[in-house]
Amino acid sequence: MEKSVVKYLAEFAERLDEGYGDCIDLGTLFADADNEKLNIADDLSWLDDFARVLDYIQRILGNEHLHVKHVQQVVKVQAASRLDLEGFVLTLKEPRFWKDSDRGPRPESVYMNTFEDEYAIYENRFIKMLIDEIIRYLSGTLTELAGLVGNLRTYFGSRLTAAGALRMSSEQENAVKNADDTRVLADGEDPIITVYDRVELLLKKAVKFKNSTLYRECQGKPLSGAIQPTNILTKNHAYRECYLFYKRFCAMRGRNKHLADALFDNGVLRMLYAIYCGGYRIVGKPTVIRLADGSRAYDKVCMQKDVFTIELRTVGKAELLVTTSMRRDRAVDTDENAEETAKRYTSRVIVKVVDCEAEESGALATAYRREKLAQGYEDAYIAVCSRKATESDGVINLANKGDFGCRATEDFVRSLTMQLAGAHKIFGKRCPVCGAKCVDTGESLLSCMTCESAWSLVREGGVDKVWVKRIRH
Repeated sequence: MEKSVVKYLAEFAERLDEGYGDCIDLGTLFADADNEKLNIADDLSWLDDFARVLDYIQRILGNEHLHVKHVQQVVKVQAASRLDLEGFVLTLKEPRFWKDSDRGPRPESVYMNTFEDEYAIYENRFIKMLIDEIIRYLSGTLTELAGLVGNLRTYFGSRLTAAGALRMSSEQENAVKNADDTRVLADGEDPIITVYDRVELLLKKAVKFKNSTLYRECQGKPLSGAIQPTNILTKNHAYRECYLFYKRFCAMRGRNKHLADALFDNGVLRMLYAIYCGGYRIVGKPTVIRLADGSRAYDKVCMQKDVFTIELRTVGKAELLVTTSMRRDRAVDTDENAEETAKRYTSRVIVKVVDCEAEESGALATAYRREKLAQGYEDAYIAVCSRKATESDGVINLANKGDFGCRATEDFVRSLTMQLAGAHKIFGKRCPVCGAKCVDTGESLLSCMTCESAWSLVREGGVDKVWVKRIRH
């Protein structure tokens, strides 16, 4: 999962728990979303926090806390560099050290006490670990930013040759009317350049710390378990600031948070808010509760607008069933098969919220759709949260700049009830999406054998309509 997304989800999960607890009141949540209380601004203030802690680490590396270690060892007399009173007394008490000589008893070995500075104390090993984690985080962030800077290979495709790039870019430049559409690379005025430069400078500073004595002496001596607030970490100013930063850093990265659950909650609640923004209102008493494993279950969440009712409920791990029902014109449907009529006026779409890279989403969506269509669903989607562009068919990208309102979910909600006025005698045989006359006829759901789109023929107020339930590009 991208680091910017992890940071967003960690803060979202904390805000959700603090503001709503185990049982979420959707009316309150919608009101808070309208007032932008659920927006999470990506203000990049975390860079200032990183800059400050790197300054504190730099101070520590110039004035480390050391432990003076007392080492007592037995050495040959000729190798002894010093002999203090304690070592002399201990040597006198050790008969095996003494040998007779022409001048009387003389020791062959002695006890020698030495004192060494030990760098690898608990607190310094913590600083070494913090340096490593900062380097990893900044490196990953720089990689993500590099993707936003742009490149021809991403823009035109992975198998691009130099000659092909020049030809395609020339064709593209001649084809578009808006100059902004030809921009592939970030220019000097793009704010991303400033951010990229700053992250790179912070990373270079952190990497230099690997040359310090503290870092080298603590190499190969990792910490295990949770970091303990020792006297030095809580009372020494520089060490304390590093410890407090580490706690904020853990929260920012979602440590001790179930980010898979936070991702699912974020996707479902954004979808519900998109339905609300589409003019739908809550019907009955929806159930949103936290289960024993920490995840939330959504059941009987119904929202209604005009002739449509949309119901959401969880059906599996990270899966959400969206059932759209249309109030049918009973005056014209009384003579039809009741079961087939109900199917024509109902659409079941299933969505799975997954944690995957943007590049992988297209293949996952294709496989998931194939599986779910075979099970009888009208359509199936996967929802991802990525700052990278995802243009694959069947993928809902939840990521944006931190606003709770999401264009992707709003588009998805609109697609649930897409209807066009159209004569049943025409579109019972011809595809309303691609126009092909290759229709796989069925009583409740018609599908196109050319583009694989699907639709139902319904009536509203005596008017023939085509309810497009699945579109394929």
